[in-house]
Amino acid sequence: MTPDGRQTFIEYAAPEHVPARMADWLAELKRLASGPLSEPAAIDADASTRALIEQAHAQQAKRSR
Repeated sequence: MTPDGRQTFIEYAAPEHVPARMADWLAELKRLASGPLSEPAAIDADASTRALIEQAHAQQAKRSR
């Protein structure tokens, strides 16, 4: 949910987009690791980087079931 109470929808990556999404994830992780984070910022960073991983790998997980 956004601060104004609106629901956020997340789209999953198509298999051909996974390498680019993983590059995005790594760039974001490096950016976040470049300096100290407050506790709330660290929690947000954890959630957002986990969401990026899920977006990139959801299609792969569906195919392997």
